Amino acid sequence: PNAAAVRKELLMATRHILALELRQGFLPYIEELMKERTLVGEGWTARDVLRPLAYSTLADLLHHVR
Repeated sequence: PNAAAVRKELLMATRHILALELRQGFLPYIEELMKERTLVGEGWTARDVLRPLAYSTLADLLHHVR
């Protein structure tokens, strides 16, 4: 399967989870999620296509847990 497509599906699922109180479960992993390699991946396509979605998802998480 296409890694960028799978990562995009995971980011979309994460956005839905952030709408619930389950977002507190992400707190121990915020430092790891701040790393671009973890959040977006290493491939050129993933970086180019997923970067805006990934960082907006991370911004939503940080906004809701502050």
